[in-house]
Amino acid sequence: MNYKVRNIYENHNRKRGDDFSILKKERGELLSKYIGTGKKVLDLGCRDGVLTEYFVKGNNVLGAD
Repeated sequence: MNYKVRNIYENHNRKRGDDFSILKKERGELLSKYIGTGKKVLDLGCRDGVLTEYFVKGNNVLGAD
């Protein structure tokens, strides 16, 4: 595995559970834009809901990790 990529993933896994997600803001805003509101959303792999918080308002969301 590429050294740079490996460092990103090792850092990511060290911080799990600390409200951390790679590119959290950018990914959250992108998901929010594409999901919109008034939807039923199944968030698979949501962990602690760190990205779910961006699209939960106005939607019926079920998360499973």
